[in-house]
Amino acid sequence: MAGSMTWRRPIAAIAAITLAALALAACAMDGQTGGANPTGDSQIGGAPTTAPTGGPTASQPGGGGGGTTYPKDAKAYALEVLKAWAKPDYNRLSQLAVQAAVQQIKDSITFGGKPNAQWTNVNCGPAESTGFTSCLFRNAHGDEATIKLINTQLGFTAAVTEAQLNRTQYDNDPGGYVTAFVHAWQQGNTQRMARLSNTAIKNFFAGEGAPIAAYGQSTPVYIGGGYSKVEVNGLSGDSGRYYTFSVLTDTNGKPNAINRVCKGSGCDPLAG
Repeated sequence: MAGSMTWRRPIAAIAAITLAALALAACAMDGQTGGANPTGDSQIGGAPTTAPTGGPTASQPGGGGGGTTYPKDAKAYALEVLKAWAKPDYNRLSQLAVQAAVQQIKDSITFGGKPNAQWTNVNCGPAESTGFTSCLFRNAHGDEATIKLINTQLGFTAAVTEAQLNRTQYDNDPGGYVTAFVHAWQQGNTQRMARLSNTAIKNFFAGEGAPIAAYGQSTPVYIGGGYSKVEVNGLSGDSGRYYTFSVLTDTNGKPNAINRVCKGSGCDPLAG
């Protein structure tokens, strides 16, 4: 009996060790799916669970799922905001921007509706505040969106701190309408120029060289057919440059109220 007890004790110990090893292996397999890499590459969206040293956590609130992305480039990040703005997708906006910026967007939609979604980037560069980037975009209506981002937050959530929209305005007065056109010319906002007039007039001014820097403007004069004329004359270094516009007398706050323009002092925009 003593001999058989000497053999059973090692066998029992070996069996216990084997069962424990099998249990540990099973637990390890349960923590992986199909042999997936347990590093950051297997996380939702391929993002690591922690940011690089000194950076913020790449959290993904709002149920973004595998398609949620946070670009590291300021221009691309701002474009994500503009895409969400156009829908509008407030869940996505809450991922990309701080709540103050989300509220700016909500207010702009409440009072002016959704903006045209055909955006073109004008520039991205350092903002006035250190550590920030500002990106300017224009859409097909000449609206200008300025998106301000925190540089260290690019690639992560809530990088956008401001989202301002300067919409193209359609003045009810022919004189104010022409003033808006000349200002758009000075700013290089060709989309707004076309929106206030038409493609032919926008192209005409594109061939006129540098915009007028200083100018005088006449009082609108009715010329028949529902149109008034407004003359713009260059001052100082632009002396001798004259442009006369024909504009709907009752613009009704609508686009494309400027229908013709002629060049020269006293010219008739409706002639020919």
